Amino acid sequence: MKTIKFVKPKSVDVYNILDLWKQQHNYHIKLDPFYYTSDSNELTKKAKRYFTQLIKTDNPHLLIAKIKGRIVGFITFECSFNQNDSGNIINFGSNIIKCGEIIDLFVIESERGKNIGTKLMKKAVEKLKKEGAQFIKVEVSYINSGALKLYRRLGFSDHQI
Repeated sequence: MKTIKFVKPKSVDVYNILDLWKQQHNYHIKLDPFYYTSDSNELTKKAKRYFTQLIKTDNPHLLIAKIKGRIVGFITFECSFNQNDSGNIINFGSNIIKCGEIIDLFVIESERGKNIGTKLMKKAVEKLKKEGAQFIKVEVSYINSGALKLYRRLGFSDHQI
């Protein structure tokens, strides 16, 4: 059985994470070419800056899954206050003040179905709860049936506007 390590990435991991992000982006383009734009040098540069910043600041959080030193998956997530654009905390009659969000989750195709995504999600949810998240949300396309199945199995429910 393969040993999976879940760790915070180091700056040397950014290009490997970027390769996975490109795989994720191309997967989404196949699912919904109307919504997602084609990969471009500019988009890749933006993604590299984004992941470099996440590694440096851990805000939002980035966690990677490694097997034998190879990155096979990642998750990005954050916990934040419900705030308006001015930074004022708002709740509009809700008791939920701190909200967690799963931003991205991706596992390479050859490692899917091996509970890596489940374990990444559980680690993210655990950290978000420790940070005080009273509610955790994830946004996923209705045509991404694999992701929907995973999130539902983990107890997330469908809400749509």
